[in-house]
Amino acid sequence: MKKFLTLFIVSVMALPVFSTPVVLAVENSTTAKTTTTDSSTTQMTHTMTTKQTLAERIADHKAAMKIKITAAQKQRLQTKCKASQGKLSSAGQRINGLETSRTQVYKNIIDRLTKLSDKLKEKGIDTTELNTDIKSLQTKIDTFNTDLTGFKQVVGDLATMDCEADPEGFSAALEAARSDRQQVHDDAQGVRTYIDETIKPLLKTIRSKLEPAGTAGGQ
Repeated sequence: MKKFLTLFIVSVMALPVFSTPVVLAVENSTTAKTTTTDSSTTQMTHTMTTKQTLAERIADHKAAMKIKITAAQKQRLQTKCKASQGKLSSAGQRINGLETSRTQVYKNIIDRLTKLSDKLKEKGIDTTELNTDIKSLQTKIDTFNTDLTGFKQVVGDLATMDCEADPEGFSAALEAARSDRQQVHDDAQGVRTYIDETIKPLLKTIRSKLEPAGTAGGQ
């Protein structure tokens, strides 16, 4: 049974964890230079969902980002933004693919860790620390999922809004998307770091206790 648990721990430690950043494909020529009165406004709340209308979300982006564009920038956006919306639509499809793959990988990790905890508990091994770490990891994953949903929403809005009629709104949503993209990347890195620096060392410790003396470094 101990050998089985050791092999199970090894299999959990070998699960892949993605760290690839999400790329927002927006043509540089569509980007307006913006001025913000408070740098903290770039930290968007990543909880906007379809409970709001498109117009309400764009209004919130304008308020949060405090976008100010010149008449020349406005004209440039009105000229270029339509062409960029095709790229934004493609970016949205890539985000959907990321969401599907990342969700499954994270689910597999939590499922494996939960099963391991159950098996260890059956053997009378204290799983308090492992269970606490699983909960913390799940919280980080939930945050990633929430922020990715927000990012997907704003990219979808950028691709479908009437950007020619509301260039200020398009510019504000574009800045929100950049902020969201960075937040999603940071969330994913946070999950990876927690697994590498907290979960895996704990699993190695548990594994060493299960292995016979002198074999703790073996595979």
